[in-house]
Amino acid sequence: MLAGVSKRVIFIGLIFVSLAFLSLTFLVPVNTASAQDICDGYQDYFDTFQFGQNHRLAQTFTPSTSHAVEYVELLLSHQYFGSAPCNPGLVTVAVQTTDSENKPSGEILAEGSIEGDMISGTSQVIRIDLTRCIELSAGTVYAIVASAENADSVGCVNWWIGDTGYNGGQLWEYSGGWSACTGYDAYFVVCGPSQCPEPSPAVGGDVYPVNKIALVLPWIIIYAAIIFGGFVIVRRRVHS
Repeated sequence: MLAGVSKRVIFIGLIFVSLAFLSLTFLVPVNTASAQDICDGYQDYFDTFQFGQNHRLAQTFTPSTSHAVEYVELLLSHQYFGSAPCNPGLVTVAVQTTDSENKPSGEILAEGSIEGDMISGTSQVIRIDLTRCIELSAGTVYAIVASAENADSVGCVNWWIGDTGYNGGQLWEYSGGWSACTGYDAYFVVCGPSQCPEPSPAVGGDVYPVNKIALVLPWIIIYAAIIFGGFVIVRRRVHS
């Protein structure tokens, strides 16, 4: 009698354990994002150009390999009016296509923004996450356009630049029209995975790439084996 009860308890316990693991498969998110980003950039600097209000700056660049971009890094600081810091307001960074002259075309592929209080009076690398992932093609010229329309002045934000030569693009400034700043390039880095992740289902309020079939199938097999084993145990009891 005790042996029969013991087998029944073990059988029921195994069923509950398998159901618990099966439920965790759906509740626990699995993040399959790439651990290694691909980046392009230019990181030399010695001086600054300024932007703010209707005055913008842009750095064109050419990816050396096709890859996705999820964020941009710029080396920025803010200006001072005497001892008072200039307030940049909202700083927006956009990745745009370029026209036949390799100037920013105005067609925005993706953009991101940061609050001006993230920029200090000393040079600092600032990361700007784009609102969506975009995929860039190797050998195609793109533009990073920086603006601060609500800044205290047209020269509120410093973007640090170098003159060591970057073959993939150049610095541009805008005051009613784009003009090239020949011989200068602004500090920038663009990074992302090899390609943008596929749209995935929402789990727990966040989006995670999850292969449900691959995760659930082993537990279905285990569950079926437990049921089959329980059926054999019950059948033996009936015939004993």
